[in-house]
Amino acid sequence: MFTKPYFLVCSALLCIVLFVDLAYGQAAHVHGVGEINVAIEGSQMEIEIEGPGANFVGFEHAARTVEERSAVRAAEQRLRQPMTLLVLPQAARCALQEVDLSIPAGAMTGPNRSGKHGHDDDHKHNHDNGHDDWRARYVFACTAPAALSSIRTAPWFTAFPNTRELRAQVISGFGQSGLTLTPAQSRIVLRTR
Repeated sequence: MFTKPYFLVCSALLCIVLFVDLAYGQAAHVHGVGEINVAIEGSQMEIEIEGPGANFVGFEHAARTVEERSAVRAAEQRLRQPMTLLVLPQAARCALQEVDLSIPAGAMTGPNRSGKHGHDDDHKHNHDNGHDDWRARYVFACTAPAALSSIRTAPWFTAFPNTRELRAQVISGFGQSGLTLTPAQSRIVLRTR
């Protein structure tokens, strides 16, 4: 758990930004568009990526076919391995500390014949409707944080080709910045000094 007050302030600011975006419709549920939020404090970095299920698996209804169930399982497996989706500078020596996924329950396998969801509950699910966003949150500890110069997201766009755009927000001790990432422009430059 993070104990540094500044990181808590940065996390709170990220929550406020997300709340304001949602409240004013700027973060509308648009297929092909997602968000990536990065907060850095000292040696800790938190990355949160959110978007419609269609970005991850190409649909938002309950998986009905073997192929759809397989697509959901494959997307979940990819999301559990962020180091294959995001490229961090090796010199920063970042180690993954935590993975937290939020996948709508309806996206998983839908109800099976017993009426229960056909998946395990080792992560959080939204139980509202099939149009809830998917969310992946990653926490890293970096032993050489001064080397955190950028994050490359090209592998994300390759793994989830239905994602055409990621709207990025970065908060660090050097302020806040934002940019739009695409498969052609997929690098987040981090100001760490």
